[in-house]
Amino acid sequence: MPGRCPIVLPELATRKLIEHWTPSTLLLFSVTKGLECLTRLGLRSSEDPWRKTARAAFPRSANLGQFTMAAFRMQVATADTTDDDPPVATNRAGSPTEPPGPLPSPGPEAISREANQSALSGALAAESRACREHLIAELAALLRTHRDLVGRRLDWRRRGVKLKRNDHVDLAVADVDDLGNLVRMTPYFESPRPTVDDPDQLIGLLIGAYNQARQAGARERPFLLRKCLRGALRGTPDEAQASKFLDRVLASTFVHFETDTSPERFQPPSLFRDPHLGSGALRVCCRLNPCDQEADMWLQVNHILVDGNPVAEFLNRLRQEWGTRGPTTVPAPSTNAWTAFSTEGDDQTTRIRKSHRFIDFGPLLRARRQLNDRYHADVGDITLVSLVVWGLAQQPTFRNSKIATAVDVPTRQVDSEERTITFVMSRPARFLHDGDRLTAFLRFQTDFNQQLHAARRRENAFRRAQAAHALAPVPLFNAAMTLLPRAVHDMCGDVCLTMIKNAEFFEGPAVAGMRAVIAVGNVQMAAENGETAGLVSIKSAEAEGERCLQAFDAAVARWEL
Repeated sequence: MPGRCPIVLPELATRKLIEHWTPSTLLLFSVTKGLECLTRLGLRSSEDPWRKTARAAFPRSANLGQFTMAAFRMQVATADTTDDDPPVATNRAGSPTEPPGPLPSPGPEAISREANQSALSGALAAESRACREHLIAELAALLRTHRDLVGRRLDWRRRGVKLKRNDHVDLAVADVDDLGNLVRMTPYFESPRPTVDDPDQLIGLLIGAYNQARQAGARERPFLLRKCLRGALRGTPDEAQASKFLDRVLASTFVHFETDTSPERFQPPSLFRDPHLGSGALRVCCRLNPCDQEADMWLQVNHILVDGNPVAEFLNRLRQEWGTRGPTTVPAPSTNAWTAFSTEGDDQTTRIRKSHRFIDFGPLLRARRQLNDRYHADVGDITLVSLVVWGLAQQPTFRNSKIATAVDVPTRQVDSEERTITFVMSRPARFLHDGDRLTAFLRFQTDFNQQLHAARRRENAFRRAQAAHALAPVPLFNAAMTLLPRAVHDMCGDVCLTMIKNAEFFEGPAVAGMRAVIAVGNVQMAAENGETAGLVSIKSAEAEGERCLQAFDAAVARWEL
C-alpha cells in the first residue's frame, strides 16, 4: 500500500489545457492567450462566458441544444377534488391574473393524441379535461415563482442567435397530431395581455408557419418560421401589435398533453424528437393517467437559455408542492431488458444516436465507500463522478479521450456574476505512465479535486479560457470549430460527462463535434428486482452509440483501478 500521495499542484495555467502541440493547437492557444491578456487588463464580456459558448455551439447541433428531464408519478387533482382553491397565478407585482378558461374541445379537424384515444369513456374524458385545466393553473403559478427558468428568450438570426430578456411567464397549450404537426394552440398570457383585433387569425397564421418550418432541416427551422411570419404580417393593419402578440406566443412555455396508454413510462415523448421551434426555454409534456390522477411531467429545455441544475431544482419543488402517487420503480438493471436506441438529425453530418439504459451503480458506490475510508485523508473526497471518469478511461472506447466534466458554479454576489457552468478537463491516461495504478489513481483524484475546487471559485484553467473566448464574436467561435476541430477537442475535450444526482430522468444535449455526451441522474432509484439502478443517457455519433453504451456499462459494472 502506498504512502501519502504526493501533492499535485493545480493546473490553473491555460497552457495546461493543451496536450498535443500542433500548428492548429498553437494557433488556437495563441488566440486564447491574446484574449486572456485583455482580460488581465480588465476587459470583461457583458455576457456570461458559458452562455456565449452555448450560443456558438448548440445551434450547430441536430437538436439545437435541447436536453430533457422528467418527474414521474406526479399527483394531479382536479379543482373539484381539492379542499382548497387552486393556486392563482400572479404577475411580477403579485396581483392575480385572470384564470385560464376551459380548454377548447378538439375540433373535427384536430387529429391529436387525445382524439385518437377512442377507448376513453365520456366520463373519463371529462375527468381528463378537468385535470388539464387544474394542472395548467398550478404549473403557471409555480413557474412564476421560478422566473429565472424563463427569464430569457432566443432571437434567431442568420449570423447566430441572440439572447433577449423575457419579462412574461406565459403558457401556450399546443395540440399536435401523430406526425408532430401543430393543429391547435391556446395561449394563456400573464398580465398585461397583448391586445389584437383578431387573435384567432394570428394563431392560425402561426400554426401554418410552424408546420411549414417543420419540413426544413433543424438548423433552418427557426429562420424559416420567422421568415414565414414576417411575410404573412407584412402590410397588415397593426403589424407591430400583431408581431408583439406572436412574439409572446412563441416565447411561451409550450404545454402538450398525452394520455398514458403505453406500458413504457421511460420513453421520452415522440414530439421531443424535434426541437422547440419557438423562442422560449421550456416545452412541457404532461403524460396523464386520469384513472389514477397522476402524470409524468417531461421537460424539454433549451440549454442556450437554462442549465440542468436549476431545472432539477424546479422539478424537486414540483414534487414537494404537488406530491407523488408513490415511488418510481425502474426496470431491473441485471436483465438489461430496457435499452432504448433512437436516432435524430436530418442528414448524415448531423445524425446522432441516443442510447438509454438502466445500470446498477452498486459496485461503483461500494468502491467509493472503500476508497474514501482508506484515502480520504490523503486526497480529499473521492466522488462518484471522478470514479466514472477513471472507469471510462479503462475502456478501449474512451482510453485516450479527454473528458469534460460539467460543474455547477454558484452565483457570485460580489461581482454580480450569475450562476453558470464550467468544466473540469481530465485525461486519466496521462497518469498511468509509471505502472502503479493505485498511485496513478490517487494522483488523478488529487488533480481532479483541485480542479473542481478551482472551478467553483471560477479560477480553473478552462474557466479562464472561457472568459477570454467570451471577448471574441460568435462567428470567431464558429470559425474555430469549423477550421480547427482537432485543436478545439484537444483544449475542450471530446467527451462530455454531466451528472445531476436527484434527476429521475436526464438526457443531455447533443454537442456538434463531440464524440459523446453522457448524462447520468439519480443512481439509487428503486428497481423492480429490489436492487437500485440509475439511468445513463448517451448521445453520440450514429456509428458509435452502442459501443459507447457498452463501454459505460463495463466501466461501472467492472470498475477497477
